[in-house]
Amino acid sequence: MEPSNLAIAPQGYAEARRMISECWIYTRERGLRAMTLHGNGSALAIDGQRLIRWCILDDAVPRSIVAYLYSAEKPTAEMRDRVSDLARERFADR
Repeated sequence: MEPSNLAIAPQGYAEARRMISECWIYTRERGLRAMTLHGNGSALAIDGQRLIRWCILDDAVPRSIVAYLYSAEKPTAEMRDRVSDLARERFADR
């Protein structure tokens, strides 16, 4: 663990639910889709299938998450690369 000067502010459940998460969702039936979700959950269910939030890391920037992907299975290297490319394109102007 590394020391940090980051201030952590507690937040309540209601405040956390108001957060917006721009992410990707993958299911075999529906494929890969960009989504905007309200809330910041670690899992969700689509069509009765439980999807887990995976952090896609940016290898170019140490300790940086480039995107969140909700998927039932561990994303393949190809899926991680595709989501990384899509995230860079989607958030290029920010």
